Amino acid sequence: MSKSQPARPPRLANRPSFANRIAQADPETLIAVARLLASSLSLVAVFLDPTTPHSNVTETYTVLCLYVAVSIILLVLPAPPRWREHSRVAQTAIDVFTLGLLAHYSDDLQSPFFVFFTFALISATMRWGWRGVLATAVLLQLLLVIVAIPDMRADGDWSMNVLLMRFVYAWVAALMLGYFGSYRARNERRLQELASWPIRMMPDDDRPWLAEALQHAARVLGTDHIVVVWQDQDEGHGTIGFWTGDHCEFVDRVTLPAPLSELKAAAAADPRRMLRRLNSRGGSPAWNAMLGGAKQSLHLAEFKGIRYHGLVIVIDPAFRDENVEAFTRIIGARIALALEQFSIANGLAAAASLKERVRVMRDIHDSVLQDLTAAVWQLDATRATLPPDAQPVMNKVRNLLQQQHTRLRTLLNGSRTGRSAPSFLRHQLHTLVEPLATQWACRLDISVEPENLRVSDETATELCLALSEATANAVRHGSAAALRIDIRARHGDLQVEIADDGCGLEARAGLPQSLCERMADLGGTLVAAGSTHGCRLRLVFPIGAVNG
Repeated sequence: MSKSQPARPPRLANRPSFANRIAQADPETLIAVARLLASSLSLVAVFLDPTTPHSNVTETYTVLCLYVAVSIILLVLPAPPRWREHSRVAQTAIDVFTLGLLAHYSDDLQSPFFVFFTFALISATMRWGWRGVLATAVLLQLLLVIVAIPDMRADGDWSMNVLLMRFVYAWVAALMLGYFGSYRARNERRLQELASWPIRMMPDDDRPWLAEALQHAARVLGTDHIVVVWQDQDEGHGTIGFWTGDHCEFVDRVTLPAPLSELKAAAAADPRRMLRRLNSRGGSPAWNAMLGGAKQSLHLAEFKGIRYHGLVIVIDPAFRDENVEAFTRIIGARIALALEQFSIANGLAAAASLKERVRVMRDIHDSVLQDLTAAVWQLDATRATLPPDAQPVMNKVRNLLQQQHTRLRTLLNGSRTGRSAPSFLRHQLHTLVEPLATQWACRLDISVEPENLRVSDETATELCLALSEATANAVRHGSAAALRIDIRARHGDLQVEIADDGCGLEARAGLPQSLCERMADLGGTLVAAGSTHGCRLRLVFPIGAVNG
């Protein structure tokens, strides 16, 4: 049975192209080869058509032969690394000096060897960038003046127009090549800055890592305004982050005016209008300032990761070369990678937190719940031996322990099952909060608006724990006998007002620390107001804070 062999790719497919060979060549080797070619071909040209004046042909041959010999030595025996910089300076001096000798022996300003100007300028650009080409141009101007001296001293007309044209040609070539050297140096610097991209990644809410990344991207592209729009592919809303030159702002849970692909097309037609459509804040001062000061030269790059899809919008970059588009795409890919890493980091942190919660719940179940069960069992066994007048007190203590046992078990079971379907908040409050009146011997009046308000078990649990802490604080530190709790749903937030008839806020030991920390974790606020006849707390936090 014969086995099929995989087809071999063509040989030429693995060979680098001529352009790649040139790009991969060592610059010094390339300069040495170019010098040898130029000197050798010049020698052949002089042999075929000797230069004028004919009396200097021997000197011209001699200089060219020596230059060819030096070119061969520099190609075959390159300088060691520690002497490379000195060798570069020496080679440039040899090139300029040889050009001067050849021009002197071949009709001065009319010399055909002035084409070596280009070689000297290009080699200086490759070695030292724009500084090198400008310094070499100055040397060549001095050389022109020296070569022109014999013509100026000679009787008759001298070629002033040729001298001026040589000057202009040298400086035009120097400026163009200087731009090329500056362009290359700028790209190298920007690539180095991209390589030093900040990698600080912490699972926090204010996204300092992304603000740092946008600042870094703005510095790479030389702009004060850069915008990133992204959305979770599993959710309908998006997020906008923009760097304004001195700080970064974020707009969360934004309903995008159009799909990202359509926004990209709209930016090409009318950039300013597209940016206005993204301004979902309704007139952010920083955003309006950005729109007012920008000339609206936009460069966009779309990115798509496993979870996030977005756009990077660079406004009025300082560099207008064609590489801005490539750098924008690289920055978009880096931001997409950072968003994916942040998502993974958050997932790992949540998994670690869940694992720790499960361990704590197991410890509570094996210790506190078992102890409460044992206490209730002991009370049931002892109650039969007590006199009738002690039975009510014993029943009250026994019921209190049983309620705490049920409450703890409800909390633990809810934490184990994770997210659950929303249910009526008033039913959950009846199970967990109303027993507080018996526990603290106070009157509790609870109202929920609307009555059919549904929240998840996680949100209800957080609310019940907050109400439990507030009730305990009001009775223990404020001597309150009655509490009024009003719960309302407004604009995606849960607004809770707790009023008691105890002493004023000044007589208490401040606000409960655990309640303040709970509101901070939920992204909510806690405001307290007191008087001589009681205290009032106002809690506001997003309904989906626990689930989000």
